[in-house]
Amino acid sequence: MSGCAMQLRCACAALALLAAATAGARDEQVGDSYTYRTMDIFSRVEDGRYRWRVTAVEPGRLVFDDGNWITDRLGNDEKIGIGAHISGMGVFLPSYDVGATWQTRYRYTRADGAVFVIDYTFTVAGREQVTVPAGTFDTYRVEGGGYIHQVSGLRRGRACDRDSKFRIWVAPEQVTRFVAEDYTQRGAPLGCSVYYANTRTELVAFGRDTDAGTYLTEPRGHHSQIRERPQSGFDDY
Repeated sequence: MSGCAMQLRCACAALALLAAATAGARDEQVGDSYTYRTMDIFSRVEDGRYRWRVTAVEPGRLVFDDGNWITDRLGNDEKIGIGAHISGMGVFLPSYDVGATWQTRYRYTRADGAVFVIDYTFTVAGREQVTVPAGTFDTYRVEGGGYIHQVSGLRRGRACDRDSKFRIWVAPEQVTRFVAEDYTQRGAPLGCSVYYANTRTELVAFGRDTDAGTYLTEPRGHHSQIRERPQSGFDDY
């Protein structure tokens, strides 16, 4: 194949991926909201609920809660809370096929300027019917994990890497956001604090909410704790 033909093929593939990403957004609109509950993975005792509401739709991304959380059209985080930014996150894809495997490396910049590099590998492990408070969904079960590595802003004079693992259930044909997620994190290297996370998140309700005055209910500040799915525990470094 000639160089020009190869470039054309790559360009077509890129356009196809862009089209798939746009289609994957499924015309989310201002007023769309998603309510989740969180619990310990093992005890299944609920410890919080929160709701995200789309307040602006921009080219290539969605703005929730007046900018308190921003994602791309597939659900990958770009901004969390005040001053925390993410670049290059590729956890969620335009489509899923059983057996597909992918890697993502991205940077998280905390509000105080500390920078972290996150390396994850994911695999679509299978199809699974999952029941959560929002209903029963035919999902793809995504499994994976990796490491969080701090590269600047060290508080203890050294990096405190941590191991994270995920199981995420997505049903792109039925709902644009994830259906459920199990997230665990471990970290106790020499000279670093011990940190453990065992959180399950489940979709409680989703739909279009036209009441702009009541879109945010977050009993324990999910933007700095729960919503930082791949970044949980960063404030403890």
